[in-house]
Amino acid sequence: MTTERSEDGQRVQLEELREELGATVTELAQRADVPARIRARRDETLARGKELGEQAKTLVAEKAPAVRAAGGSPSALAAGAVAVLLLFLVVRRRRRS
Repeated sequence: MTTERSEDGQRVQLEELREELGATVTELAQRADVPARIRARRDETLARGKELGEQAKTLVAEKAPAVRAAGGSPSALAAGAVAVLLLFLVVRRRRRS
């Protein structure tokens, strides 16, 4: 009886070990696939950049009438837009940190 129980226990342990080994092999395969990880990171970065660009466009569109009303020249308007964009990016980066 005890050998039968121990055999069943060993089978259960062996099955658990096989599952753990399978998970480990899968994780190692994912870590070894560097090109796929680079593509995923690139896609995330591009999506984040597009999102920031759209937010910057919206922000500049909102602030442009106020700058024009203040009597600024086109170069001053561009400088103001750049300043607002930089301020926005700095604030966003600090929030993430």
